[in-house]
Amino acid sequence: MIFFFVNNDVKNKTKRINNIYKLLNEKFIKKTLMVSILRVFIDAERLGTSNQFYEKFSVRAKILMLIDHINKGYGHLFEENIKEYTEKYHEESKKMVNNLLNDLIYLNDECIENLKAIKKYEDLLNDKERYNKMSEENKKFEESRYKEKDRIVRAEVKLFNVSLKFLVSLCKIIQVFFIKNELIANLSNFLNYSLNIFASPLGNELKLKNLSDFDFNPKFILGALLSVYSAFYDKTEFIKCVVKDERSYKYENFERAKNLVENSGKIIIETSDFNNYLLFFDKLKEEEKAIKEEEINFDDAPDEFCDSLTALLMTDPVKLPKSNVILDRKTIETHLLSDQTDPFNRSPLTKDMLIPCPELKAKIQEYINKKKQEKKKEKMDID
Repeated sequence: MIFFFVNNDVKNKTKRINNIYKLLNEKFIKKTLMVSILRVFIDAERLGTSNQFYEKFSVRAKILMLIDHINKGYGHLFEENIKEYTEKYHEESKKMVNNLLNDLIYLNDECIENLKAIKKYEDLLNDKERYNKMSEENKKFEESRYKEKDRIVRAEVKLFNVSLKFLVSLCKIIQVFFIKNELIANLSNFLNYSLNIFASPLGNELKLKNLSDFDFNPKFILGALLSVYSAFYDKTEFIKCVVKDERSYKYENFERAKNLVENSGKIIIETSDFNNYLLFFDKLKEEEKAIKEEEINFDDAPDEFCDSLTALLMTDPVKLPKSNVILDRKTIETHLLSDQTDPFNRSPLTKDMLIPCPELKAKIQEYINKKKQEKKKEKMDID
């Protein structure tokens, strides 16, 4: 069944997909379907084809359409299945969420850039003087590029929207799973990065004649992002991750997002979600202050204490068996969710092959404890 659903070569695909929807029932969904399609979602990462990076999006688009259909028609079963799947298959679930976040980050950037390119072509057509000076060859080239961008962005936006809806659903159902499995850093980084885009004025860059034709709705996206934040309004670990994101966290983005919702003439987020977002928003400044007070400068840490990829202080160092490079466990385990190879020599690598470094870990902890004591003494002297 799943083969016919995701296969691009099957004839009369629309008819077949409609027939598949008719086959759905509670027993089938509960017993077989959800686990199977989530595994196909994961396996799409490695299709074994020369164009697998792009082909995986085609497969996942159809999988997510089916998931969305199940969620709408069998919401109680969807929630039950997601909880059961994440409890029973921890490592699979982590890969699934990690793949989803990676897709969203890529699609977010691609959609924006391709829409900007389409806007540039529209601006060119409107500038009659500049357009008329172009050679026929250049005109055909620009038109061809516009048509290609148009084709690509329609597919990308569709997948981005359904991926974002799936993320919202997951975050409302399995907040604890995200926290326990250390996925909140990746999640908060994606959210903050996206909020930088959709809570700020996109200006004239995306003012297309037919933006709605692409099904690209910045207000829908903003509402979805805030719904995810709201799902973690009472989770201190998540709020800390949001504020600690040095790359993208900006308090004013959250304030602007709040104002956009309050001043919008349309409902872009459920009332209950927005109320929870306001509770989340109220805790940001408080957390900023707490983090600043607890902040310790580790700039003088010896090189051997620092992760070889991130350059950050490690807390649980492990050695990679083939390359003998030492990384923080969090760093390499996050990498392994997407790619089970050593990042330094591409040799096969799995979690169970990582070699703990207890002596180095003890030295790092001793260094951290010393820095904490210095911070405590410094605070007492100020008081």
